[in-house]
Formats: sequence, C-alpha cells, structure tokens
Amino acid sequence: MQHTSVGIGYETPWRQVEVMLKMSADRSEGILEDPVPFVLQTALGDFAVTYEINAFCGDASAMPGPCAELHRNVPDVFNECGIQIMTPPYEGDPEQPKLVPREQWYTVPAVPTETRKRKRAAPALAGTSGSAADDAGGAAAAAQAIRRSANGYGTIRPA
Repeated sequence: MQHTSVGIGYETPWRQVEVMLKMSADRSEGILEDPVPFVLQTALGDFAVTYEINAFCGDASAMPGPCAELHRNVPDVFNECGIQIMTPPYEGDPEQPKLVPREQWYTVPAVPTETRKRKRAAPALAGTSGSAADDAGGAAAAAQAIRRSANGYGTIRPA
C-alpha cells in the first residue's frame, strides 16, 4: 500500500480535497483500482487539515514508480483546481495563492512527455493567466470540473 499526506487549509471543503486526492491516485500508473484508494483525515492542525491518500500497488517490487507518479499528480491536480497545499507549515496567508500555473509546468529545462497514460483527463480550467477576472472564472470552472469528476467517485454531487 502507498500513502502520502498533504496539509490543506480549513477554507477548502474536505469533500473537495478527498476527490482531488482520489483523482491523483486515479491518474497514477501502477495504482490499483481495486481495492479502491481511500482518504483519511489524520490531523487537525493550527492552520491546516492533514489528509492522507492510501492506494494499493499491484507489484510491491515496483512501488517506487507508482509512488513517484502519485507524488507528481497530487500537486498537478491541486494546481489545476486552484487549491494551495499548505505543507510544509506556512507562516501566513499570501496575497495570492502559491500555485504553479499550467503554462509554467514545463519551464526549461523540463520537457513535456506524453508517455504517461492518464486514466482520466485533467480538467481544462480557465484562470491561469494571472488576472483577477481570469482567476474568478478559473475558480468557478474548477468547482464545476470537480463536481463533474467527483460523480465518478461518489463523493460530491452537483448543486
């Protein structure tokens, strides 16, 4: 079994966090669909809730690969949805969330690769240009994308 933890601020609904972590596992090669990955809330900290995604790997000897893949997918999903990961512990709320916009994911020397297959496509979200208007549109699009994606996980239903 593979698990990894993240701290997410109290302002983010726990249901949303659980879906995003399950999406991260679903995108990771080598993570089994059965048994189904699950999320635990392991701590209620001063500034953040600690969540742990637990997923099963088909081949224990190959565990580093799926583990690394999961660790790559978690920040990607949270960035796509506009949610800041709060760990390591932070000292205060920044003016703007600390996110990596999609257009900067492959800044030199990083090169995009299409060799990894994703079980579910990443939701295409607005709001990556940095303007306040785009950010507001991006947040609404992220919420809508999460509602759509979450139906497959049975956690969040459309409003």
